[in-house]
Order: sequence, then structure tokens, then C-alpha cells
Amino acid sequence: MTSKSKKNKQEQNEQTAGNVAAAPESSVSAEKRKKISGKDIFLWTLSVILLVVAVGGNYYLNRQYESFFSENQLYQLFKALGVIFVIVLAVVTVGFTTTGRHVISFTRESYIEVRRVVWPTGQEARATTVYIGIVTVVVALMLWLFDMVFMTLISLFNKI
Repeated sequence: MTSKSKKNKQEQNEQTAGNVAAAPESSVSAEKRKKISGKDIFLWTLSVILLVVAVGGNYYLNRQYESFFSENQLYQLFKALGVIFVIVLAVVTVGFTTTGRHVISFTRESYIEVRRVVWPTGQEARATTVYIGIVTVVVALMLWLFDMVFMTLISLFNKI
């Protein structure tokens, strides 16, 4: 072995040893991350309460003021906008939790990845669709043919 390959091998061993030594730290940090903070509990509780208020309030208004809301479309619009506003407020509240921040981060990264994708042209998409259609028809015909052959063979064996 050359001195350069020995040095590379030694560096790899040191990195591997470092990873093994770092494993307990990563498991400790994973345990810390699993603990839910008081702020998160408060925000999750608040968001659930907001959703209950939105659904329950809508139900209550429909039951108590049914004739009033059925006659006046403007109030129906305001009621619907109020429910939507409270639901959006609950979603925004969840966005401030640790899990919500992770979801927002994941969504941003996914959007960036989707922008990097090289999408097929219309012609390529149509050609691929036609190929898939042809293959599907061919496989369906083959399965039908095999089914007919096996049904015929089984009926012949049943006659014996």
C-alpha cells in the first residue's frame, strides 16, 4: 500500500470511530427532541380549542338562528368567513409549534425540489401515455388469453 492510501484508510477509520463515539450523543439529542415543551402543549391545546369553536359555533348558529341565516345570505357569508378565519387561525397556531416548524421547513424544501425537477414536454408526456396504453392493452389481452386457455384445460380435465 502507498502512503497516500494508508493515510486515507486511517482517516476513514478515525471518521468511523468518531461516528461510533457520537452515537450516544445523537440518541440523547433525539430523546431531548421527543420531549414536548410547555409552549407546544399550550399551542396545540389552543389550536384544538379554536377548531372546536369553529365547528361548534357553526353548528350552534345553524341550530339557534336557522330562520335568520336561511333568509339572509349576507349573514351566511359572514358566518362562513368567520369559520374559515378561525380554522386558518388554528392552522397558523400549529405552525408555531416544533412540529409545525418542521412541517413548514419540509414544505419549503419540497417546493425547492419540485422546482428542480426537469418536467417532460407535452410531446414526451403524450408519447409516454400512448406507450403505457399500448402495454396495458397487450397485457390485458395476454391475461385474457391465458384465462381462456386455463378455463378450457380445466373444463377438459373435469370431463375426464
